[in-house]
Amino acid sequence: MRDGKPGQGGTPQHLSGTPADIWVARFLKSGSLIRGEAASGAFRPAGCAEPLALPELVNGFSGPSTLLLPYGALRVGNGAADLKLAVTDVQFRGDRFEIAARWGDSDAAPVVQLWHDRPASPGDLLPAAIERSRLRLYKEPWKEGTD
Repeated sequence: MRDGKPGQGGTPQHLSGTPADIWVARFLKSGSLIRGEAASGAFRPAGCAEPLALPELVNGFSGPSTLLLPYGALRVGNGAADLKLAVTDVQFRGDRFEIAARWGDSDAAPVVQLWHDRPASPGDLLPAAIERSRLRLYKEPWKEGTD
């Protein structure tokens, strides 16, 4: 509910897989919301030098935007990597590990959350592949602290 009205309707699978906007994604805790800039078929996260090619999502759009990186859209290890994640924190949660990691080397790079079946230590660099079909691009900037 937002302002007394539903933010989005649908089945639980639909809601968690395709949140209609940033507010719904935050409310459902669908994954990591990454601020950045879309241009020339790519998305560049704030604080990162290297853009991520996403021509099918960006689709000609240019401007401030927010990328939803859903839980489970990152695959760690196995050699193939779209990016390197610098581990900042690890918590054991029952049968798996919740990992917080920076998307890039800079302290200004965004932090993403992911689940993994193996432990990691702060400072580790994890190669990660992105399942691009699960990403969502919101053509609006996300401002922290706004609901």
